[in-house]
Amino acid sequence: MKKIFVSFIISATMLFANDVFAACTPATTAPPIDGGFFPAPNTQPCIVKNQAYNTSIQLKNFGDITNDVFVVSTRIDSVHGLPTGLTWSATVPNGNVANTLLKAEIGCIEVTGTTNAPAGTYDLDYTVTVVVSLSGSQQTVSGRTSELVTVFNNQFGTEADFNYSLSVVENQSECTNVGIKEVANISGFNIYPNPVNDKSLVTFFSKENETFIVRVLDVMGKEVYSENIFVTSGINNIDFKTKNISGGVYFFTLSDGKGISTKRIIVE
Repeated sequence: MKKIFVSFIISATMLFANDVFAACTPATTAPPIDGGFFPAPNTQPCIVKNQAYNTSIQLKNFGDITNDVFVVSTRIDSVHGLPTGLTWSATVPNGNVANTLLKAEIGCIEVTGTTNAPAGTYDLDYTVTVVVSLSGSQQTVSGRTSELVTVFNNQFGTEADFNYSLSVVENQSECTNVGIKEVANISGFNIYPNPVNDKSLVTFFSKENETFIVRVLDVMGKEVYSENIFVTSGINNIDFKTKNISGGVYFFTLSDGKGISTKRIIVE
C-alpha cells in the first residue's frame, strides 16, 4: 500500500523543463502552499493569436509531507496542453541537476512563442519523475500529475494545487484577466537596462497629458513601490531606482485607471 502512496507523492510535484536555457528567475519566496503554481492563472496575460507571447510561471515543490515521507527531488520530463507554437523552458536553483527541483525549492517556467491555436482555455498537464523518501527508503516513480494529485491530497491531508491554465484570445480586447487591458494612450514602453542593478530608465510615448500610477509588484502581487506621476504628451522618461528593493523578479506597471501596461523586470 505504501508503494501506491509513493506513486501519488511522486507524480504530484512540479513542472520543470527542457535542457534549453530559461530566462525566467525563480522567486525567493512563495505563498503558503503545500506545493503548486503561482501567481494565479487569472493574473497571467492572455495569449493573443498570431502575436509573440512571453510569460513566467513560478513553481514550488513539496516540503515535508509527513514525519517519514518527503520529496527528495522532482524532474519534469514533459509538459502537455500548451497551445501549438508555444514552447517552455525552466530555471531551477543553481547547482541542481538539469530540470530538477529539490525539496521545498522554487523554480520557474518561461512560456514563449506564437500560436494560431483556437481561442479558449488550455489546461496544462505534465509528466514528472520524482524521488521520494518513505521511512528512510528512497523510491523513484513517474506519472501524470493530473491523475494522481487528488488522491495524494486526500491521503496525506495536503492542499497542493497543480491545476494551471493559459487563455488564447483572438484579440487583446477580449482578455478578461486581471490587469490585462493595456493602457490605450501609450506606446514604446521600455525599461533599460533590465536586469536592473541600481537604476534603470523607463521610457514611453504618451498621446495625452495625464496622471499615471507607477507600481512595482513582486511575483505574489505584493506592492513594493508606488507613486503618482504626471505624464506629458510626447516622450516621457522615468528614473527608476531600486535602492529599497531587494533582488528578485518584479512587475513594473503603468496605469491610467482604465488599463495597465506591465513589464517584467529583474532586480540584481
